[in-house]
Amino acid sequence: MGTATLVRAHAARASSEISVWGLDPDGGHEACDCTACGACRAHALNKIFASAADADAGRAHPYCKCTVAELSSVKPHVYSALFGDGGRERRSVDRRWQWVQAALAAAAPIPTRMADAPSVDNRANDRNGARVPLGTAATPTIRAAWIRRIAPRRRELFVQLDTASVVEAEIRLTRYRTTLVRRHVPKVNGRQILRIPIPVKVTRGPAQLEVWFRDATAGRKNTARRLLSVPAKQAPER
Repeated sequence: MGTATLVRAHAARASSEISVWGLDPDGGHEACDCTACGACRAHALNKIFASAADADAGRAHPYCKCTVAELSSVKPHVYSALFGDGGRERRSVDRRWQWVQAALAAAAPIPTRMADAPSVDNRANDRNGARVPLGTAATPTIRAAWIRRIAPRRRELFVQLDTASVVEAEIRLTRYRTTLVRRHVPKVNGRQILRIPIPVKVTRGPAQLEVWFRDATAGRKNTARRLLSVPAKQAPER
């Protein structure tokens, strides 16, 4: 059964949820070296599959013996956002992708099945997808960042900051030394998500997010950066 068919079958029951799947290198197979395989562990930490069959077919390498495991279940609209894409079907997504983070922002966390992997919080994850408790970043940092097309000709930058103390932040989105977006935030304390409109005149293409932090109490300054991609003002025609 295809992904789109699964979505339609469950859509009639708004309260129902659809399973999402992953791979487990700690699944217990005898004579299996997947437990120590870096590719398998990275795959298991980041990949989410539309079905068990897709997980089985989407292994990191030939002869992989990782166990196919049900990770969690999600609402039909979340499942559709991840795998439907307006009618096109995807068999898997990666937690590190900006748009996947956006799709999962309001959903319950989807854990991994690795024995030593920390639980995953989709709304606040570090570079490896591991959950970070609220406001525990010793050094102020960017926990997540993405750009979403809200409406035709309207795009917004989402930046999730995390710090253990009150700091001042300067947010800039630049391209080739040209500032596209700038926002000064006088106070950030703990975890905070900021929404910043992107001017209509900004064209699609790569951009660098820079956040300058200043802790007036401790007298410390530091900078965090992320590479992003600004989408076109209009969705491409299909």
